[in-house]
Amino acid sequence: MINVFCVRGLNDCPSGWYCVWAAQFYGGARYQFRSQGYWQNLDDYGVPWFYSFYNRRSNRVFIAPYQGQPSKCYQAGTRVSDSTNVRHYRLIYLAESNNPC
Repeated sequence: MINVFCVRGLNDCPSGWYCVWAAQFYGGARYQFRSQGYWQNLDDYGVPWFYSFYNRRSNRVFIAPYQGQPSKCYQAGTRVSDSTNVRHYRLIYLAESNNPC
């Protein structure tokens, strides 16, 4: 499930969702994801490169550039206001547990 909003601010990301923003510091269009347990390709949803994100879920999230590439893991509650170093990552996996990364 994905929802798209054009609002600004970290606190606009609802509890239980993984949100990415099209601009740094949680600005621009916000895309939020909730479905978990499988890899999702951001290109399938028309999501541009993202410049900030917030894992406002109680479980970890993985992001990867492309299928078969190494992923990065972020614990529940992680928020990054300037994700320039991973903005081009296209895959997300919303885990069903919060084991340590």
